[in-house]
Amino acid sequence: MSSDKALEYFPNNKAYKFTSHLNSPLFLDGLWKVALVEADISCSLSKEESIYLYSNLCGESIIDGEQKPLLRRLTAINHGNWSSIFEAPYYVPVRIHEIYDMDVYITTSQDELASFLNNTSTMAALTMDGFQESQPSGLNLFTLPPTQTAVENVYFDEIRSTSQLGGTAPIEFTIAAQNSLEYIDLRKLNSMCVLELDIPMAQI
Repeated sequence: MSSDKALEYFPNNKAYKFTSHLNSPLFLDGLWKVALVEADISCSLSKEESIYLYSNLCGESIIDGEQKPLLRRLTAINHGNWSSIFEAPYYVPVRIHEIYDMDVYITTSQDELASFLNNTSTMAALTMDGFQESQPSGLNLFTLPPTQTAVENVYFDEIRSTSQLGGTAPIEFTIAAQNSLEYIDLRKLNSMCVLELDIPMAQI
């Protein structure tokens, strides 16, 4: 999304408040989340205060006691520059399921429009269906681990040869489940062949 890409539809777009028009609408079924993954936002003034990005896509968050559609809070990386690429995006729920236009406005910590932004604002967002952020397993303290209920038990069985041993005839085995409820996983088949041999000593 860029603040100067849809001026034919929205001529009043500014770097701090703009609308992007989609070439084709998005129809989202189910639960979706959205995150800011990249931002190119700057100004010619020596500003260092944090700015807040809001969008009509976002579910509401509590900001200073009020519900607002916050996408992300950005801190300045140097004077007048809030450009960043986020390796760990912060996902928020998507609250609309038919998207024709995307509205973005940027405010200061005093909840005023960041009108000092005088360069083109560009940002990229990522939506994921049913996405969950990853975390180290040691921090996952309150989630019940899944319980394996598909396999009741595992056992090993002794299978004898079904062919007569003699000459050069092949040694054959028949391996079959005992009933329709049993399953043989041949990919993980741990087989061991035991042979008892009687080798007479050659007479000299």
